[in-house]
Amino acid sequence: MTIEELINKSILNPPVRDNMDGTYSVKIKALKENAVRSVQYNHYYILECDVCGKTCPKRIDYAPKLKRTYCEQECFSIMQKEMNKRKVYKDGWRVKASCHGYVVKRIWNDIYKGEWITQHRYNMEEYLERKLLKTEIVHHIDMDKTNNNINNLWLCTHSTHTKAHGSMNIAVAELIKKGLVEFNAGKYYLVN
Repeated sequence: MTIEELINKSILNPPVRDNMDGTYSVKIKALKENAVRSVQYNHYYILECDVCGKTCPKRIDYAPKLKRTYCEQECFSIMQKEMNKRKVYKDGWRVKASCHGYVVKRIWNDIYKGEWITQHRYNMEEYLERKLLKTEIVHHIDMDKTNNNINNLWLCTHSTHTKAHGSMNIAVAELIKKGLVEFNAGKYYLVN
């Protein structure tokens, strides 16, 4: 919906009321004939379309749920096509941002019943020929969450996993002393 369409729906004069908190109210006639109220107030944010950059109104009750904003169906289609170009690995495995960069897949069988499972845990279960316990952790030896080769995976407990990461801190401290790593602007860097 465009701002013009929103103004045309309004029965207020002026058609849009600024609430002075970044939101706007529009009074419209009820969409259903036998609605409880003959008019209703809808509250909107004016947001920028993530695809074309035009401003567009979004209802406040919908806006917090939106991860992306689009103004029209055409922009929504463009956005969906771009999202579908995400990195997908063979057999449906893919990196999902909400899974902290791990390679995941939804598996439909008698064991997982449609759960999202991480590839490193799945590969370890295949290797051990049993389901992992919730207390068992699979560590990536080279720290690359997308390298799920069984030779790069180490099965451990929470305490041994913490010790493994702690030993990395000791190794980095030694590299800093030798001048091979330096810290700048909140990050560690290899010295060229």
